[in-house]
Amino acid sequence: MNQQSFPHGLGQGIDREHREISLPQVLGLTPGITTFVGAGGKTTAMLLSALQLTAQGARVMVSTSTHILPPEEKQFGPCFTPDQQTAIQNQLSRHRLAVVTGPANEKGKLTSCRQEDWPLLAAQVEYLLVEGDGSRRLPCKVPQQWEPVIAPKTNRVVGVLGLSALGRPLQEVCFNSQLAEERWNTSGKDPLSVQRMAQIATQPWGIQKGADKAEFVLLLNQMDVCSPDQLHKLITEIHRIQPGLRVVQGALQQMKWEEA
Repeated sequence: MNQQSFPHGLGQGIDREHREISLPQVLGLTPGITTFVGAGGKTTAMLLSALQLTAQGARVMVSTSTHILPPEEKQFGPCFTPDQQTAIQNQLSRHRLAVVTGPANEKGKLTSCRQEDWPLLAAQVEYLLVEGDGSRRLPCKVPQQWEPVIAPKTNRVVGVLGLSALGRPLQEVCFNSQLAEERWNTSGKDPLSVQRMAQIATQPWGIQKGADKAEFVLLLNQMDVCSPDQLHKLITEIHRIQPGLRVVQGALQQMKWEEA
């Protein structure tokens, strides 16, 4: 079975680095259910948050409301289904971290739990972290009508966008690019501008879709491949459209993050 690629050593040094503010802290994660959506690092953000919360002493569960590649077993342990309660409890008792999803599909991806499973899972841990959509490893996306799948009783949604998409053709960097092309009456060969990425970040048809009942925080990842000037313009435009929105800028591969 294929496994979710996770940067080598990303979970190491958590107790030494960022003692003042961890990724879960800068994202404002609170006990309960957090759903991660978007593109350009959402799985990494979820898994890194899980490792850091566990290192801080919390009991954490990782899951998906759609499908996800199995996380690396060496760091996250085996994957369980909700009916394996004894094994889940043993895993949480020993490691404070468990991956619990539906069974794997024919492509080797883990599937969603059943609706009736979510309350039971959430009651077993302090933090239930859920991946809520896919992006086929592209840095940007516009959700389809049925996307994202926000887990029931989610209290915070983390929307992720990869800054490597800026200035590149829509069809190369944006999952469901045809939706963006139709909305803007543009060609897939046109570049993704600062103004258009800001719209994806702030509009109800963008990565905030379905998050109206939860607190929303935006994570702009891959700042290491974006010029400071571009990043400043993007954040300024985002705050112009949606004043007060919590925005975090980071380079997760380099273990860097800060509130913008």
